[in-house]
Amino acid sequence: MASQLPKLTYFDMDGGRGEPARLAFYYGSIAFEDNRVTFAKWGELKGSTPWGSLPTLEIPGKGTVGQSLAIFRYVGRHANLYPTDDFQAAQVDQILEGLEDVSVKLGSTMRSDEEKKKADRQRLANEDLPRIFENAEKILSKSSGKFALGDQPTIADIVIFVLNRWLSSGIIDFFPKDFTSKYARFSGIAQAVGDLPKIQDYYAGRQKAKEAAASK
Repeated sequence: MASQLPKLTYFDMDGGRGEPARLAFYYGSIAFEDNRVTFAKWGELKGSTPWGSLPTLEIPGKGTVGQSLAIFRYVGRHANLYPTDDFQAAQVDQILEGLEDVSVKLGSTMRSDEEKKKADRQRLANEDLPRIFENAEKILSKSSGKFALGDQPTIADIVIFVLNRWLSSGIIDFFPKDFTSKYARFSGIAQAVGDLPKIQDYYAGRQKAKEAAASK
């Protein structure tokens, strides 16, 4: 019998464009199939996805949706992480779309040779990304609560957390891992999300799963 759970397909990594949807599902206590694929298997799957990219979200009896922002909004609504008020929803959307530029710009450097990658990432860190983050700080500072829109998290806050986790991880060659520390509001929201018990439980569970897999 086919699963009746929503099926989220993304690479087997704790980060990237699929991670906010995973966290939103978990935060909202929504059961889902976490379909993690290897990079080696991606070539076989690419042609079957709506846009030739991951993540995808399959809803039983309805179909499959591609594009991360569409998925974030869909899961966010079901997890009580997306506002019902139209203006507040638009505020969440502008944060999602504004920060998407960060991933796009850094993503464009992934396949460059080392010399070009170093030059491009230094330029991003010193010129392009500060403009995005300065605008984000102004927008995020309009709220005095712990999160982007007040004292309740939204999918925008989850995205901020995941993005901050990636940028400060040290795994991005030629990019300063302390970059986001200059942006107090952004960093503060990321920390507030990381302090949520549900988020801590999720990563504790992931660590146990990795340890169990390594012991086999």
